[in-house]
Amino acid sequence: MHYAVYNNIINQTTIDEILELYHNSKDIRETTMSMDKLNKPWTFDAIRQLEPILKQYIDTSSNIGDNVYMHSYPYFPHVDISDDYPCVNVVIPLYIHENKEQKFIVFDQYVTTNAPRTWLGDFSVKNDFNKNKKSTFMYKETDIAGLTNNPIDQKFYDRYLDISHFTPNLFFGMSGTALEYKPGNLIIFDSKHVHCTGKMETDYKIGITLRFKGSLR
Repeated sequence: MHYAVYNNIINQTTIDEILELYHNSKDIRETTMSMDKLNKPWTFDAIRQLEPILKQYIDTSSNIGDNVYMHSYPYFPHVDISDDYPCVNVVIPLYIHENKEQKFIVFDQYVTTNAPRTWLGDFSVKNDFNKNKKSTFMYKETDIAGLTNNPIDQKFYDRYLDISHFTPNLFFGMSGTALEYKPGNLIIFDSKHVHCTGKMETDYKIGITLRFKGSLR
């Protein structure tokens, strides 16, 4: 399995401390593509307190990213991969406005090279996002394994991905799993796998994404 979900792993006290860190960090956060981010999170004590929990599931000795984020705009399908592979992504939901049900999508398909990228389809973006590596459509790539050569399942798309800039054609050839994005849960997956925000059911959400050298146990 290329992902694992652990429910109710992070207690509310720890979540509140990390949220306080985030809310007090306005002067050092950056915004890209409508995502407000506190970078290098592993350097903060409030987040390092997660290490005893995480090391039960992954090797935490070599952190290589990423951020604490808040956003209201679903983030495009992408991979966070580099020459540090093998590596794993850790996603920890912290807050969902009005406690709405929210999903996080991990696809079955994965890249076979170490080039990070974000797939935008026909969507055009402002310059603050242009520094990120990106492509057009995943089905046009030559280094994605597991493409189905069929349209994405229509029921899956309608339920989890049907938003203005996520057209069905963007997900042609893809299949995946909609994981519950719930504060206190821990989501871990292989960094080579394509993933994205599910359709936003809430006004905004806050979470942590971390990346470590190593593999799923």
